[in-house]
Amino acid sequence: MNKVIYGVTLLLLSSHGMAAGFDCQKAATKVEKLICSDSALSQLDEDMGIAYRNKRASLYGVKRQQYLVKQRNWLKQVRNKCEAVACLKKVYQARIWEINGQKAPLPNFRITKGQGYTVCEAFLKVLNRTPREELKACGLPNLTGSGFKPVEFTEVLADKALQMDKKYYELINYRVPYETVEAQRISRYQSGFYRIYTGVLTIDGKREPVIQVTQPSSGCYTPPKGEYFSLANAFKDDWKTFSDEKKLNFSKSAGVFKGHVSTDMNLNTRSLDSGEFVQFNDGSYLIDMFSLRRKNLNKDWTGKNRVFLYEFDRKTGTNSRFESKKRCDYWYNY
Repeated sequence: MNKVIYGVTLLLLSSHGMAAGFDCQKAATKVEKLICSDSALSQLDEDMGIAYRNKRASLYGVKRQQYLVKQRNWLKQVRNKCEAVACLKKVYQARIWEINGQKAPLPNFRITKGQGYTVCEAFLKVLNRTPREELKACGLPNLTGSGFKPVEFTEVLADKALQMDKKYYELINYRVPYETVEAQRISRYQSGFYRIYTGVLTIDGKREPVIQVTQPSSGCYTPPKGEYFSLANAFKDDWKTFSDEKKLNFSKSAGVFKGHVSTDMNLNTRSLDSGEFVQFNDGSYLIDMFSLRRKNLNKDWTGKNRVFLYEFDRKTGTNSRFESKKRCDYWYNY
């Protein structure tokens, strides 16, 4: 066993709330050794560390410092008084209950925006029934029996795809003229690196055609636990050296990046955002899970909203276009 002891490391927190790692191989005290000797106790220790960080992330100033002092006092005056595994399990469970308001483990997500909206509550159930290891930045969790259905898209082939690609490329306002990248894009359509689809959304009760273009992306990579930014940047650098074939193979497990635009030039001259379109009841929604690529980031911060659900309405008037509205935000507990 070679895991971080989260409870012990809380003793090492500075006034700014930064934590140091502690290796079980370096366990020195009796309590540390007891934690490392029992897998269930080790899991409780990790669950409490997660609960502590989540709670602390929402506190500022004096309240944050008071919370840190309270946790240190619990470690010294309660946890470290235990002489056996059974005692440690009991005090850990009580402390987790005190912090969370419920027993561990926490659900994957909680809603931070959209409480009470049917669509937000329904998708929360989908997220929380999905094993954490299956949550990905690109793609959707299993929607079976949830009331959500992926919007169906039909692939466009051959010359028609290339004609639509030019329109798509120009709609999303690339600064590089299409003619300078045309040869590469044609080659990538032929290899399957790029794919273009058509579909229909339901917006404000009306059916609206859209174009979807997919491609492999380094942003679909979720680094393992560790220093997220260095791991992600290292992979991004490696990605530049990959052949198109290797990138396509990567996308078979990681998923593909999906961009969308309206096909009605009079309504929209910009993208409809990236992500996954789903149908729920009588409307279409965009699910953005792209921030889940950072789900293994343990950094203590407040920006842990990892999944977003957008709905669209149609603005009327001279400059008619679609307007996206963020309806639901989901905070990733881990």
